[in-house]
Amino acid sequence: MAHYQLCYGRVSSKDQNLDLQIQQFQQQVEFDELFTESLSGRRRDRPEFLRLVDRALELRQHRHQVTVWVVEWTRWARDTVWAMESLAQLEAAGVQVKELTTGQEITLQTASGLLTTGVKSLMAHYYSEELSARLKRANVQLRRQGRPMGGLPPFGYQRSADNSCYEPGPDWGTAREAVDYYLEHGNLLQLTHLMQDRYGIGRNRTVWRAWLKNPTLRGHLHYRKTNEWRYNAHPALISEDEYKRIEYWIDLNRQLRGNNQGRIHAVPPIVSCSCGCRCRPNSRGKNRYFICAANGGGYPNRPRCPQTRSCRQDMIEAAIQEALIDHAQAIAHSLKSDTAFDPAIAALEQEIAALQPLAHRAAIAEEIASIEAEILARRSHQGQALASSQQLQQQAIDAASMDWSTLAAPERRQLYAELVERVIIQGNEVLEVRFKR
Repeated sequence: MAHYQLCYGRVSSKDQNLDLQIQQFQQQVEFDELFTESLSGRRRDRPEFLRLVDRALELRQHRHQVTVWVVEWTRWARDTVWAMESLAQLEAAGVQVKELTTGQEITLQTASGLLTTGVKSLMAHYYSEELSARLKRANVQLRRQGRPMGGLPPFGYQRSADNSCYEPGPDWGTAREAVDYYLEHGNLLQLTHLMQDRYGIGRNRTVWRAWLKNPTLRGHLHYRKTNEWRYNAHPALISEDEYKRIEYWIDLNRQLRGNNQGRIHAVPPIVSCSCGCRCRPNSRGKNRYFICAANGGGYPNRPRCPQTRSCRQDMIEAAIQEALIDHAQAIAHSLKSDTAFDPAIAALEQEIAALQPLAHRAAIAEEIASIEAEILARRSHQGQALASSQQLQQQAIDAASMDWSTLAAPERRQLYAELVERVIIQGNEVLEVRFKR
């Protein structure tokens, strides 16, 4: 009957280093197998930890002696219940668990062992919970102040000296070159090769796509967990108009994958059925149709749509063009907007009014300044939205008077994507064309 010694090393994130733990195992234990991973100790689905437990139980089934080593007990787990349950499971099978720093056995079989192990597990769990709470409080404060969160700045940016915002970094010119190249060619693969060959930047198409769609490049901060926005928080690498073109290219390339390569259809994915489901395109010979996706497995949890007939693409195009011609003036009028009342700004102004009596306090004055900065950012964003709305208005008027027969499919597709929000069909008929405001 052999004696197997298994070692388990863990750090909480990939930024941390396992080398010290591995070195300690190599110097102090003649181990047979080593299990390491970079995951939080509060997770119960750690693959290497589960593999360690299964391996230890397997060896015990063959009547081998098994000792499991950890540098210290906090490396085992930071979940008290899970730590005790997994230890009890191994001890029930006859497996010893030892701590390398003290050389002592971690056990629940004796009164002193139960007390020591319980206290260590609780302290590890408490530390993890307290650290998480501190980080959450810090993140809330960062969001209220409109500061960037943790993590590396996007390519082209760096943090300011006081970490209060992003600012152009040493790669700003290179980043702008990447944006210009994509705006001109609209091809992520070519952009990947360009950046690799010219600057040695090895990123794949998925990374470049996510980078181009990052709100930070437009000068905004987006806090995903709370869905909060801070507009015009730092210098913008790309304008809103450029972002619309980038979004259009990305959406178009997504439609042209697989068998659709080289085929650009005039109607983008803006068609929905009257039942509420989106419509999927289907080509039959030279014609293209749209049919409710509920009839093709697109919505498996919904009943089949009663509208089984499909609508031809040329009928949808005709309906869009007719709606533009018939309602050009109404569209132009609806797109005109003065500075609209913003309830969020009104609420912030009320909050400032409530804090003014205490403005002599430094903390309150800082809070008022933070709220005023947020109001200015929101009003600036409203101004950008107004300018964009006026541009969209002019596009609608121009489109209503143009000769559509002179436009190629990609040009018509781009106009439809910019002007039309949704086309509602019922069977083979177009019920409604909704335009963007």
